[in-house]
Amino acid sequence: MGNLYTNIVLKGPGRAKVCELLGHLGRGACVAPTVNGYTVVFDRACEDQDKATQYKVSKTLSRSLKCTAITFLNHDDDVLWYCLYDAGKRIDEYDSNPEFGDFIFFHLLNLRPRTRPPGPPSGGDASKMCKAFDVLDSTDVVESVLRRPGGRDGYLTAYLRHKDLATALRLPACTVGFGYTSLNKTEQPEWFFRAGELDPAQLIWVGR
Repeated sequence: MGNLYTNIVLKGPGRAKVCELLGHLGRGACVAPTVNGYTVVFDRACEDQDKATQYKVSKTLSRSLKCTAITFLNHDDDVLWYCLYDAGKRIDEYDSNPEFGDFIFFHLLNLRPRTRPPGPPSGGDASKMCKAFDVLDSTDVVESVLRRPGGRDGYLTAYLRHKDLATALRLPACTVGFGYTSLNKTEQPEWFFRAGELDPAQLIWVGR
């Protein structure tokens, strides 16, 4: 069993403003401290791995806060998917393994699809990504991360692809490997939080 997590990274708005909006929307979420202008939201409903929910939540946050928002989904380390918004407008989308199929079906039924080689990634515009996050000097690196195949000849896990992408875009470490479900567990080892540069005492829970 690989990683299963979702989260949304917001560029610009501070945590207090983000939490106020989440409360107004009646959402259940965990919010990390704002670091270098980025606030990471771990939405409870998004953990169902339904892209429709992530479209809706990230679009609403981006539009309401008039900011850039990128929502990530890692499905069992087989797929890394993201969708990028600017002031509520979807400007980029990516799927590292579109041949995987409808992973929400397998997730809800607790099944795995038939094993097959990963297909080539689809979507993803490195120039748009780097412009959105003010890291134009990372365009070539981001392009390489997006296009590298999965499997034995490339990224063995979606987690590793996500880690390289977040590093190139200079996003908070806690966007890699963390979701509402894992953060909501009553007991986690210290190394778990250190990996994402998180202090559990500083997390804010909304609608818990």
